[in-house]
Amino acid sequence: MPVPENLILETASIMNSGFRTALAVFLTLFGIGFFCSLYFPGIVKLELSAYDAKLRSCSEKFKKESPILIADIDNESIDALPNIWPWPRNYYAKLIDNLNKAGVRLIVIDVMFDKPNAEKPAGDSAFADALRRNRNVILSAEDNHGIGLIQPYIAFNHASDSSWGFINIQEGADRIVREYYYGITDKLGSRHGSLAVETFKRVSNVDLTNKDDVFPIAYFGGERSFEYVSFRKIIDDSTFKTKDEIDFGEEVNEFENLLNSGLFKDKIVFVGASVEDLHDRLFTPYASVNRGEATGSGIPGVEVHAAALHTLMNGNLIRTVPLNIYWIVLLVLSALIFFAGSHMRILYTSLLVAIVLLISVVANVVIFRLFLIQLPVMPILITVAITYAGQQAFLFYQERKKRRQITGMFGHYVPKEVVSELIRDPGKMKLGGERRELTVLFSDIAGFTTLSENMEPEKLITLLNEYLTEMTAIVHKNGGIIDKYEGDAIMAEFGIPILMPDHALRACTTAFEMQKRLYELGQKWTAEGKPVLTARVGIGTGNMVFGNMGSDKVFDYTVIGDVVNLTSRLEGANKVYGTKIIINEAAFLQSSNDIFARELDLIRVKGKVKPVKCYQLMAPKNSPKADEIANVIDTFTKGLKAYRAQDWHSAIIKFNETLSIWPDDGPSKAYIERSERLIRVNPGRGWDGVFSQTTK
Repeated sequence: MPVPENLILETASIMNSGFRTALAVFLTLFGIGFFCSLYFPGIVKLELSAYDAKLRSCSEKFKKESPILIADIDNESIDALPNIWPWPRNYYAKLIDNLNKAGVRLIVIDVMFDKPNAEKPAGDSAFADALRRNRNVILSAEDNHGIGLIQPYIAFNHASDSSWGFINIQEGADRIVREYYYGITDKLGSRHGSLAVETFKRVSNVDLTNKDDVFPIAYFGGERSFEYVSFRKIIDDSTFKTKDEIDFGEEVNEFENLLNSGLFKDKIVFVGASVEDLHDRLFTPYASVNRGEATGSGIPGVEVHAAALHTLMNGNLIRTVPLNIYWIVLLVLSALIFFAGSHMRILYTSLLVAIVLLISVVANVVIFRLFLIQLPVMPILITVAITYAGQQAFLFYQERKKRRQITGMFGHYVPKEVVSELIRDPGKMKLGGERRELTVLFSDIAGFTTLSENMEPEKLITLLNEYLTEMTAIVHKNGGIIDKYEGDAIMAEFGIPILMPDHALRACTTAFEMQKRLYELGQKWTAEGKPVLTARVGIGTGNMVFGNMGSDKVFDYTVIGDVVNLTSRLEGANKVYGTKIIINEAAFLQSSNDIFARELDLIRVKGKVKPVKCYQLMAPKNSPKADEIANVIDTFTKGLKAYRAQDWHSAIIKFNETLSIWPDDGPSKAYIERSERLIRVNPGRGWDGVFSQTTK
């Protein structure tokens, strides 16, 4: 709801006079926004999702030529190699020897070898020998928080000169891995590097082990961002037999092709498993997220280590700014919204908030893409939004005071819709009006005078109040407002104070529903021994003047105009035709696609020379008796045409045909009576077929 300008100025004055209170409110709102953006789970997950989106937008920037390959322990290898999992260590010995024969730079094994294989000791010996022959292998260790640091088995550790890195990876609240450890400190206080950091040290002679905490991984794609080669192909040389070679006696030796291709020359090969049953799969920012949590099968853990090394080797380190600087900027923005916005119209305040938020989001993305500086985005959005909402709540409180004042002054005298309009625009409390096409509805109880004479006043008022309550509810339901009650009469308008293009149809719908509800009430009243009420309705559409009419001390919100006077007469004309709802031509034309109505007559109301065409409103177009109603309209219209052509005998025949369908049809009976009278007293050629209504 827009806030009136004078109300904003008054509110600003109040805030200036109570600056301490305003400051306390602002700091409270700022604190709420700060807390929610950092600790509310849903918002934290949104922040993570925003970061992921920024990361994905830089995929081409991060994707540089990489010397990293992955030797994949895949389903193909599990199925093709003779021994079942876990494999004897001589398989890995063969892998190390063959990769070195192919000219690799480093081999990084993401498989734990922390215990000897008692069942296959020969494999352990072969593996240790391979480690001694090839000094370019980095093994894996694990930090078990209950036990401590679990290093490779001592024989392997010595053979590799203690060349290992720990493989612990920390997942986020949504199970996504975004960051990677530099190193950990064991129980003895010694510092050890992670698998990728140890590998980077071997590649660049730069030791990052002692750096604190973690660094963000600059992923540049989902699964298989790096080239994968099946473990089986690497060890399948002329000295190794796969299952197929054993079963079919046919040599394949796929390693020879890899060796000749030069694929592994000067490469860093990570060895790890993609087999889902080994449960070494993790989620990255490229994973699908459902209800704030990553879903799917993830990517092999070995590829996370590879991506971390890729990040370090290419210098794609994502930085953050000191939080104290970030929060100072946020505090300034929030203060701008709270205090400056209090002196502005709500439209301008909303525009200011939208601009601040838009610039914040765009700047956040641009800074990340250009400089790889990560700034949280949700604290700005949430804190600014909460500050804005709090400021508007404060203004709303002041507005409510003004609303209560206006409602107290006018609430008992004008419709609540009008009160709302006056609150929205207090300037409309002055006298005056404006012109607009509207629809007015008049309703009156038939025979009310006789009823009031024969019924005790208390019972009459009770019955009348029940009737008016039900009818008023229907008017309001269809968007109309009650202009006034005059005893048993109701005057209502459609199309004010809120503009409604379908105001005529709304009035017609109201009339249908009023008659339906009145029939239901009649059954109830009959059962209660009360008299049954019948109401007549007139509906008119046209240009009217609406607004506050009266003196500068006492005035009424109403409509005036020729259409209003005509509609009042149309309501009364129902008595002439035995109908219940009569509408003018403009109302018919606007609603004709949705209603059944028949032309009733040309009426010259009292005080007017020019006749007006009126229609009987019969039923909605979706009526179950649509075919029957259409037949009645067609037959009656033919009779009306003959009547106006002074062929009254033919007219009587057609009107009788209508009565054969609807025996109680009031308009047909009225026209038969008129036709018979005109046959007796021929009015001559000057007769225009217009009915002059001399009474209301």
